[in-house]
Amino acid sequence: QRKKQIGYWALITKINLINPNVVKKFNVAVTITKEDIIALAMYNLRQKRRNFIIINAAILILLVYFFDHQFNNIYLVWFLSICLVTSFIFLSIQIVKMRAIRQYNSQKAFRQPLYYELFDDHYEVKSIGLESSITWASRFAIRQNESYIFIYHFKEVASIIPKRYFDIKMQHFFDELIRK
Repeated sequence: QRKKQIGYWALITKINLINPNVVKKFNVAVTITKEDIIALAMYNLRQKRRNFIIINAAILILLVYFFDHQFNNIYLVWFLSICLVTSFIFLSIQIVKMRAIRQYNSQKAFRQPLYYELFDDHYEVKSIGLESSITWASRFAIRQNESYIFIYHFKEVASIIPKRYFDIKMQHFFDELIRK
């Protein structure tokens, strides 16, 4: 199986789909893990932090109002309200993680190695049964954190490239690309 993948990689790296005169910057082979998918889901949740805080503040106010009419002790009202909102926050995070794990387990394509060829103006993604060439300018956004590069195709849909596969030159390439 591994020899078949290496042979396939050797075959597809000889072809540049967009322009054969463009010089390749980098090749990177990526295997996505369950932890990578969870990291993407948590990164997306952090990007929605403001909405998440507003919703939880509204729930807290509603719970205080509701419990205020049920109990005479204001300390008990605030304690119950804060406990319930904290539980809701914890459960929301766990639900996001569970959905990411379910998505990983249901998609066999995640277990296939992806081969990225990075150029100045575009990148190519190749795997068994998949071949795609995409310009950097057509991406919705390119973001990064300390461990990953997220290439957003749409607002919620992203490709993930773990930085554990990077060298210093690749990191500089993406830093410059994100600045543009």
